[in-house]
Order: sequence, then C-alpha cells, then structure tokens
Amino acid sequence: MIDQWYTAIHNPNSPLRPPRRGLQDRSRPLAIRPRSENPLIGTPANKPRPRKAIKAPQARVNSLATGDPNNWKPHGAPDRSPTVDVSVRPPTSSHNADNQHAEAQPMSLDFTGLQGEIKRMDAASPATIVAKLNEGWGSSNSPLMYKELEMEKRRWLLSALRNLDKDQKRKAPSVDCTKVLALFESEATASYLATRHAEVIVTHIAPSPLPLALFPNVEPLFSSINATPPVAPDSYASVYCMSLPSKIPSREIPQLLQNIYRCLAPNGVLHLALIDPTPTAESVGPRMRQWLEKNLVANLEPQYQSTSIIRFFNKWLADAELRGYDSIKTTVKFRAVHREKPDNAPNAELRTALGRKLWQDTWGPFVRGNLWWWDDKKCVEECDEIGTYWKYWLIEAVKEVD
Repeated sequence: MIDQWYTAIHNPNSPLRPPRRGLQDRSRPLAIRPRSENPLIGTPANKPRPRKAIKAPQARVNSLATGDPNNWKPHGAPDRSPTVDVSVRPPTSSHNADNQHAEAQPMSLDFTGLQGEIKRMDAASPATIVAKLNEGWGSSNSPLMYKELEMEKRRWLLSALRNLDKDQKRKAPSVDCTKVLALFESEATASYLATRHAEVIVTHIAPSPLPLALFPNVEPLFSSINATPPVAPDSYASVYCMSLPSKIPSREIPQLLQNIYRCLAPNGVLHLALIDPTPTAESVGPRMRQWLEKNLVANLEPQYQSTSIIRFFNKWLADAELRGYDSIKTTVKFRAVHREKPDNAPNAELRTALGRKLWQDTWGPFVRGNLWWWDDKKCVEECDEIGTYWKYWLIEAVKEVD
C-alpha cells in the first residue's frame, strides 16, 4: 500500500507538515475547480518520417537527440536537409555550400570547459538565467551554431531546475552503486549529466549517443527509442528520462517505467521533468486554443489520447513501484506571459522562462509552422489578459524496497 503523497505549500516561507512515507508533493494549492478533461484533443495526423540516420520506433521525432545539425535549425530557418518532415517543419529553402561546410565541423564540446560553464550557471542570478534562456541566435544561418546555442540553453534549463529550490533539497537516498543512466536523453542533457557526474560512469542510451572521445566517463549505447531499452538489472543509482511523455507513445510508458524500475538499484531514483503540451484547460482562451489546435495538437500521434497525459503519472509510478520512501514531486505553476506585479511569487519571471523552455524542448519537435505561440502577438495579449498558465512537475521517484 502506497501512503498518500506528502504535500507542502510551494513556498519556502510556509510551514511544512511532517513527512509520511510515499512521494512528497510540494505543490502550490490552486483555487480552481476540479480538473476536467482537456478539450484540446489531437486528431490523427500523418506520422513523421524517420530521419535516415536514426530509425526511431513509431516514427517518433526527437530532434534534440540526433547529431545532424540540420535538425537544430530554428523556426523559419532554411531547411538544408535532402528530405523534409512536413508534419513537423515546413519546407522552405534549398541547399547551401557554406552551410555544408559548417555541418561537417564537429561540435565544440569540451569536458573541462563544460565543468567551468556549469559552475558559472549554478552561481548565476535569476536575471542572468532569464536572459540566457531568452537569448536569440542572431543573424547566422548556420545550423551548427544554432545547435550549440540550443544545447547551451538546455544546460541553463537543467542547472536552473536543479538549483531553483535548492533550500528544499533533501539528502539523497543511500544507494550501493553510483552509475548514472541518461535514457533517450538529448546530447545537451547527456553532456550536462556527464559533466555534473564527472566522477562516475554515465551510460547514454540513445539513437545517437555522446561519443566516448569527448567525455571519458560516458558509456555510449546505441538503441532506438522503445519501451525495452538494453539495461541490466539493479545497475544504476540514478536514471534521467526527463521529458518521457514525448519520447514514446503513452500506451508504452507503463512498460518503460517497469524496465526503469528493473535497472535501478534499491533506493535508486528516476528523475523526470514533466509538462503537458497545453496549458491548464480552464485558463486557455480562444486564440491560444486555436494556435495549439492548428500547430501542435493536430500533429500529435493518435496514441496521445489526451493532452493532459501527466495526470496519469501518479498511478503509473505506483504501479511500477517507483513511489518509495523519500520520493518527491514538486509542482510549479507559471504564467504563460510574465507580468510584473507587487504580489508576484519569488522568481516568477524565471519560472515562466523555465516553463517555456521545458515546453519547447518537450513538445517543440511536434510544432508545425515557423513561429512559437509567444511569437503571436494576439496570443500573448490574450494570455496576459486572462492569466493563462501551465504547470510543470519535477519528480524524483525512488525505487521501492521490500
């Protein structure tokens, strides 16, 4: 029997109730009616064509996991690849010799340099983090430069998510092993984890894992994205599969969680950062709903039966026995559009920037068109006026021990 999750106000100044066994839920209570089924239900669309370099199962799209710089072009940039995935990005321009040369150059990942970079990120002020997350990519048309910028932004995101509420962090459960698994994570996330855990082995399982030559502590394993990754039992202290809901069809998530349970050592931890593709239903206006239905929801595959898939994770984690003692779930509400107000919660602007970036990294590969919703002036005005908001969840799910 799993005890009821421990709930605390998401406010460092608020008193906390004594913890009980089970997952600790640090949520901000919201004065809203019970959550109803999100009306933004996707309609079947043509499945995205898998890229030649990666045979992703179920034709899933994971643009951050492939080493092809063309997959990192920004919205509106010319498509310089020989084939185009029209369900995710529209075709625009033709081949260019200069960019061919740029694509042939290796990424400038430097292990020692990344260690210094992450230390600076950990010490950065909220204003600096917001500026970095909102930084543009300039006038260059180089997909390689865009890729490196997006990888840096991803590291800023991961550092901020780790440190934003560090006063609430508790001592990690005791685990007999030290290995870390980056499961189907992007190059950006895997490089961050390899640098953060420089003293231990980090296994990167992905269609295009990090090369051992760049990171001496990385163990690269090639695998398509599926519910049965090649993992040995009781092998890892930590597993990171941050944006899990967008990686595989929802019907396969319970099986994947069971396999993650299998590969975790006793008291091992699964780390998740989850966000729904659409805002909380009662806060969505007609303009935002129209944009989402046109540019995102219709492009999600048929196996995504609901745009509020995160609500199923409580049960899925319990069924997989991943709600052990010392588990934590932190729920963060953030406004789609930040507005300066005297009664704003601490770091409200930073939370909005983090939430947008997390949404972009998770669901961005499914967005069609040349712009994000925050590039639509009418969308922004509507969200600001009615207070449209999302929630994201940071979960540390501990493997239960008999």
